[in-house]
Amino acid sequence: MKREEYKGNRFCALCGGEVKDVILEMLEQQLPGGEIAFFENVPAQECQKCGEQWFSSKVIRLLNNASKEKYAPVRKLEVPVYHLELGELVAAA
Repeated sequence: MKREEYKGNRFCALCGGEVKDVILEMLEQQLPGGEIAFFENVPAQECQKCGEQWFSSKVIRLLNNASKEKYAPVRKLEVPVYHLELGELVAAA
């Protein structure tokens, strides 16, 4: 994917930290139907102080359309699930 040049303010609107262009190795996103998906190599702008992230309208459109366009994922992940009860981990049965 061609990298888009960020033309906005180079300082974070939340904390005033420096904002840099980054490529996120992995991004978790809830799709419009409620399904959770992971995206790799996502271009973003990220505050170096607080970690807030911004995405271009093109990237947001691609993320939102991934399930609508019926793209097959490049791979599937098996994810462990842990249970907390009253602030403590619960052992698997």
